[in-house]
Parts: sequence; C-alpha cells; structure tokens
Amino acid sequence: MNAEARLLNAVCKNKDISTVLSADIDDMMQTHGDIWNWMRTFYFKHNSVPDAEILAEKFSDFDIIDTKAETEFYIDELRDEYLNAKAAEIIEGAARRHGTVPGSQLIEEMLQRVSVVAKENSVIRDISLTDFENAKDHYERKRELAIERDGAVGIRSGFKVMDAMYPTGMAGGHLVVVIGWSGHGKSWFQTLLACRAWEQGYRPMIISLEMSPEEVRDRAYTIMGSGLFKHSDFARGMIGIDSFDRWANKSLADKHDFIVVSSEGHSRVTPSTVQTKIDQHRPSIVFLDYQQLFDSDEQEGSEVVRNRKISREFKRIAVRNDLPVVNLTQATFDDPKDTDEPPRIEQVAWSKGIQQDADLALAVHKYTDSDMWAIIARKNRHGEEFAFGLDWQLNSGILKESI
Repeated sequence: MNAEARLLNAVCKNKDISTVLSADIDDMMQTHGDIWNWMRTFYFKHNSVPDAEILAEKFSDFDIIDTKAETEFYIDELRDEYLNAKAAEIIEGAARRHGTVPGSQLIEEMLQRVSVVAKENSVIRDISLTDFENAKDHYERKRELAIERDGAVGIRSGFKVMDAMYPTGMAGGHLVVVIGWSGHGKSWFQTLLACRAWEQGYRPMIISLEMSPEEVRDRAYTIMGSGLFKHSDFARGMIGIDSFDRWANKSLADKHDFIVVSSEGHSRVTPSTVQTKIDQHRPSIVFLDYQQLFDSDEQEGSEVVRNRKISREFKRIAVRNDLPVVNLTQATFDDPKDTDEPPRIEQVAWSKGIQQDADLALAVHKYTDSDMWAIIARKNRHGEEFAFGLDWQLNSGILKESI
C-alpha cells in the first residue's frame, strides 16, 4: 500500500509521530508494519524521529517520497485505503459464496465481518462486557503502549511524584482541571506542562484568552531555556539576538509544532471554536486558559449553568478527539485570607460541575513574594491524591522539584 509509505515519509518530515501513535494504525500497516514498528521503537529509545534516509538504509523496500501535506492527511488516506480493501474482501467473499448458502446465512456472515472491521477502526464504539477476547486485545495494546512510553499510556508531566501517583499520564479522553487563585501561577504551570509535552515529541496547543500569543511564547522560551534567558528581557526585547539565534537553531529548528491561539479579546470563543482549532491543528494535547473567559455555545441560563455546560463540552471534546484537555479555572474566596493557601476543590469558581467532570484536579499555588510553589491533587480518578513542591524562579525559568 503506497499510503503506508507516504504516511511514514510524512512522519519523518513533519516529526510528529505522536499524532500517529494516538491514531492506532498498527492493524492498517499491511506491508510496512515492520518499518513502522522499528520507527516507533527508535523514537521511544532515542526520543527523536528518524529521517527517511535512515529508514531507506535500514529497509531496502522503503521508498523515499516527497510528501506535501500534514501527517493527519496521510492517516486519513491510510484508513480510507484500508477500509476500501477490507470492503472489497467482504464483497468478493460474498460473491464467491452467493448461491451456495442460504441468503440469510450469507447476509449474517457479511454483517459479522463488517462489524469486526467497523469496531477495529472506531466506526462503532459499542462493546459487550462478555466479549473478553476484545478486552484481551485492548489490554494487550495498552500494555504495549505503556511499555513503549516507560509505563504511561498518556503524556507524562516530568514530575516524579505526579507521574508515580497519576500512572496513566495525561491520556486521551482525560480532562485535567488546574485550579488557582488569580495571579498565583496557574497559567505559568500550564505553559510548563505544555513545554514538557512538546519536549516528549507531542504537539501541544494552548488557547489563551488571557494573554497574547507573544506573551505565551515569552514564557515558553523562558521555560525551555531554563536559565539561558530572562523573562523580563523577552518582554522588553532586550535579549542577545546572536545567543538566542544559536539556541533557537539548536532547540527549535525543524521540530514539530507548538501552537498558541488567542482571540485577543476580539471575538467570542466557545467549545465549538475549540473543536474547530483541533480540526485545524490536530494537536496531541490542548490547554485552555481559562474557563471563565470562554463563552457557552448556548447563551441561555445563569453564569453557573453556562459554565457547567462549558465544562461538560470540554470533557466531551477530550473523549470525542481521544486527547487530553487541560482546563484552567479560577477559584473564588469568601475571605481574602483564603488566597494565602492553595485553593480547595469546592472553591472552583461558578460551577461544581467542573470538579465533577475532572479526571485530575490540581490546585496550583505560588506563594506571594517567594519562589516556592505547591502542587496538590484535589481529585485523581486514576490513582491516589498527592502533593509536591517546586522551587521555581519564573524570571530565569530555573526549576527544582521537592516533596
């Protein structure tokens, strides 16, 4: 199948293998399965995507093809080609048996084969709990993925405590809620998680309604540089251009995308807008900064009702697109002294529905006039609650984790 070769060439060119890993294309690789398995192993071992020339040296039957489109285009092409081939097999098989078996039996056999193909390709999501063979296959794929990703099926945070107590990582369908008081660092923490996802080879997308894309970029570069630059210098344009150019060419050139989206206050941004941006950029993980600035697709109802609907839609977006969504939300206080300590989950602004929808809820708190931070899991559906500290100098990007 030429679609297989085109997809592998696109991954080599675009360096976005995480997009393919999340698409579950293993069964579709009929002729290039050995090359795909080697490529995937290479990535998890070296944390980089091999060039097409390396694949050509390793596999004599691999052809280098100049691809032009995004990787998602070739995933769709592969899936379409695979389904057409399966459909042809079913039709040809039915034609051979036509007239040799009762019509009802022939139709039943066709429906069974169509059902298998549909379930394999996520066309149908119904499952039977008594279909333990399906469960075994599912667990085997999960196990293989976890082994390849050093124990997690999702995106790791890079924090020892969090990765140990949240063993799945930020996986497809998960809604992670980051709770914080205004001005106590939740947007910075979001950018840190996005940078760590990007460093692992994933494609993050931040939708920021609080800051301009350039401001988010300044923070990301400060975090990535980890002491090489000062955030205050980025904000004033007072960086050494030569040193920045050397760092950027080494760290950023020819890498996969890191997308920042902002309306800059010019239009309403709703869950439907988020879905449109996901369709456009095909990220591996989405960060939403922050919930109270988003509008509901339906304007009826109180502020509480609208925020409940927004939260539910964010969860549906995570499940529908099989990607993790990180949703930042403000906490509200009864007493100003409350803001001296990390917020509790019941202090989520406007809607208790936010905490109900969350798979993981993190309270993020930077102590005033200090470099000390507290990160506390207020809810964890996939493990136990946990807490750890950070010694994080925001202006330099230098960070240390503490328990």
